[in-house]
Amino acid sequence: MTFDARRLAQAIFAVFILALATADASAELLLPGDIALRNDIQLLADAGVIDAPITGWPIFLAGIAVDSGTIAALDPATAAAFRRVFPSREPHILPSLDFSLGGISQPDRLRGFASLPRASDEVSARLAWERGRIALDVRATRVSDPVDGKENRLDGSYIGIAIGNWFVSASATDRWWGPGWDGSMILSNNARPIPAISVQRREARPASIRWLRWAGPWTTQFIMGQMESNRHIPRTRFFGWRIGFKPLPRLEIGLSRTAQWCGDGRPCGADTFIDLLSGIRDNPGPDDPNEPGNQLAGFDLRYSFRVLDQPVAFYTQWIGEDEQNGLPSAYLAQLGMETWGAWRDGGASFRLHIEYNEPTCSAITDTNPNIRCAYNHHIYRDGYRYRGRPIGYSSGTDGKIVSVGAMLFTSRRHSWQLLTRHGEINRFDDPRHSFTRFKQRVSSVELRHERRFPLGDLLLGISAESFEEVASGADFDETRAYAEFIYKLGGQ
Repeated sequence: MTFDARRLAQAIFAVFILALATADASAELLLPGDIALRNDIQLLADAGVIDAPITGWPIFLAGIAVDSGTIAALDPATAAAFRRVFPSREPHILPSLDFSLGGISQPDRLRGFASLPRASDEVSARLAWERGRIALDVRATRVSDPVDGKENRLDGSYIGIAIGNWFVSASATDRWWGPGWDGSMILSNNARPIPAISVQRREARPASIRWLRWAGPWTTQFIMGQMESNRHIPRTRFFGWRIGFKPLPRLEIGLSRTAQWCGDGRPCGADTFIDLLSGIRDNPGPDDPNEPGNQLAGFDLRYSFRVLDQPVAFYTQWIGEDEQNGLPSAYLAQLGMETWGAWRDGGASFRLHIEYNEPTCSAITDTNPNIRCAYNHHIYRDGYRYRGRPIGYSSGTDGKIVSVGAMLFTSRRHSWQLLTRHGEINRFDDPRHSFTRFKQRVSSVELRHERRFPLGDLLLGISAESFEEVASGADFDETRAYAEFIYKLGGQ
């Protein structure tokens, strides 16, 4: 039995027509990359205004009802966040059209949650429209001197339809799975987005089944995408599944799983996909061609509490590169802590974080780590990468990075971000590494500013990086500047 693309398209079309005849339902996705919006949403979640899981982007803010008493009890910074988030989430009843112009002096190596240009010059146009159950967000971009040779892009685009409490879409959107601010071990916006068909739960209602109610509000995402054709195995398919839930108001847990499978010359039948889901023959041997795919799986959590009346959150992510006895093993790890609060009395807020990311198999759990393992595979030899960049953490195989960030957000949603990183890249000289064949020590500092104007948004950034190649002793410095202006013609 094999997947029939024509029948799948016919089924999607039939569902689309059926949904047109049903009642309205807001269907707008919130995409990763806007660090000020994420801070506002996190403030509201920590204040109990939003009870939905919010560490698996894209996210919905559907079905959230807040009474006036709750709003009145909020501190000025959180109340300002509420006023910014919810009015801006009204549907685009009239088409909204934006134009943007931006660029970066040279491509970045390390990339966090915040978006920034990917090429030296970028010009784009965006059309967003929502009507009833249909949501459309098309972004056409033209870039110069692209690293992957693709000058025309639809990155950030999606078209989808709400069906009951589910949203089905065709998309090429960034995804960010995990609580980290500077990276995700399994799925981040480091690489360009993989075109995919996705299904996502809109409202994070608690389960109706009695023995699952302990999990609290929950949501899930399912994606099936196709990778580029110029790979060792062309047209490899990409599968992803995430479940997020909040068993306690201050505790959010995420379970994530991804896989590369199928592709030219590889089995693509339903039986192979079932083997992939079940874990059967997942890791039969180092050179066994019957392995159904290259899988990663694991969990993350974020727990908030108060210390001397100051809010603090601890978060962590553990993603297994291999499987042992039916469970993930050879973990890649992230550890982080953050604090936040009001800045003076005008509705401004700040956030501080420190984060440790180590995409090295078993480095924390074993004194003898499995080197050259992370994001590599013996069948899919281009590894867990898309268009040359890791799909997970940006440092790639066998990295070790500590980042410290400070962010300030004004009541008008202007923002400042200062971020420093220090660590090592490719510690065991893996020749398959994304941007260096030899171990490097890296230190960097980045200053970023976003300013909101009536006609649009301005982004400015500058960073300085220092790299030392350990084997040769050679070192070099890079200074990078970037800018972008988004001209908003409005809509609504």
